[in-house]
Amino acid sequence: MCGVAGVLLGDPKAATAAVDLYESLFYLQHRGQDAAGISVCHGGRVYQCKANGMAQAVFRHFADANALIKNLPGWSEAQPFYINSPYGVSMSVNGNLINSDYLRKFLDTEARRHVNSDSDSEVLDANGIRPLCLGSRPSQTVEGAKDYFLASESIALRQLGFTDIYDILPGEAVFLEKGGIAHFRQIVERRSYTPDAFEFVYFSRPDSIVDGISVHRSRQNMGAKLANKLRETLGEKGIREIDVGKNNSAAPSRRVQLTARLVIPVPETSNTAAATLASCLGVEFSSAFVKNRYGTLSLTHFAYGRTPQEIAQHINADAVIFQDLGDLTAACIEAAEGESEVQDFEVGVFSGKYITEVPEGYFEHLSNLRGNKGRLVNVTAGQQMALEKTSTAKNGLASPEYSEDINIHNLASTSH
Repeated sequence: MCGVAGVLLGDPKAATAAVDLYESLFYLQHRGQDAAGISVCHGGRVYQCKANGMAQAVFRHFADANALIKNLPGWSEAQPFYINSPYGVSMSVNGNLINSDYLRKFLDTEARRHVNSDSDSEVLDANGIRPLCLGSRPSQTVEGAKDYFLASESIALRQLGFTDIYDILPGEAVFLEKGGIAHFRQIVERRSYTPDAFEFVYFSRPDSIVDGISVHRSRQNMGAKLANKLRETLGEKGIREIDVGKNNSAAPSRRVQLTARLVIPVPETSNTAAATLASCLGVEFSSAFVKNRYGTLSLTHFAYGRTPQEIAQHINADAVIFQDLGDLTAACIEAAEGESEVQDFEVGVFSGKYITEVPEGYFEHLSNLRGNKGRLVNVTAGQQMALEKTSTAKNGLASPEYSEDINIHNLASTSH
């Protein structure tokens, strides 16, 4: 998962696009921490900086749009991607292409375009699975002109002062005139309008509006519907009898007597739903589990291949009760801000049935690809400083030939 952003300033002489892009990364960082990058065009040249790691580390000594900064290890997998033919295109994408091998062969053999990455991305999503919105604001330097900004989530636009936010529709493209107006064109026929339900459960910030749906209110609805499910399953008497100390299985010498009914959110993105659940049940809400923000990530998939009863036994609980998939999608639809065209969602992560056809062996390929990327070197402040002091490769840094300073006028005049 990742977040994308793009800006077009109304002033043709403006050199501050990178500043807006840099700030927007911090409003989208929650969508992915593997890598970060910025590509800007100023004075007929494309300047690019990208690397693996968090945005703050990648751009620790970021200066301005005119600064040429080298790319660091793993740069070919970090976004934006750049292709110099026919006229020079810099591109970012939010999502996965499940037919990337076929598309790469097509680009290499038929379209005569070589893409130096495992994440080829030149197809528009006709199902609206990933979000993208557009906003505008008056130019600060040219009267009557407009600045435009596109991003994965509306929070980035609002924080930067952009209004009139519009959700790009499935299969739709937007073409922006510098200082002028936005032109919308249906590039491919819409197949469906099915955002990924996980955007509302986990990915998106609670203060974002995604495809016309309030993420915060959708999570409130999830908590209320889960409360109803608990009442249906356990009954009022069963809810009153919930006791977190009942199954205390620690050694007698380390046992702590707990006699309380609590709703505890795990992970933090469930805070809103958990608070609503607690309110509906008349139970205390408590952030009893605290995440170690400075430790390494550890994943234990003990639920895989187990029934709810087996999961409950494994974690020493009386029962494990999940939200119904129908309640989940209804919680999102009911959180729409006014009229929304969204009436269904991509829920393959829960049901195993995806909106798009999944080629055989794709998940195994994706798992292997992610495993290989995990071996790439991450950016640190020390590496960035070493890069600025020398043009030779030190501490595993990329050598100067990976830097990019492209004059798009020259490319246009020499392309065939």
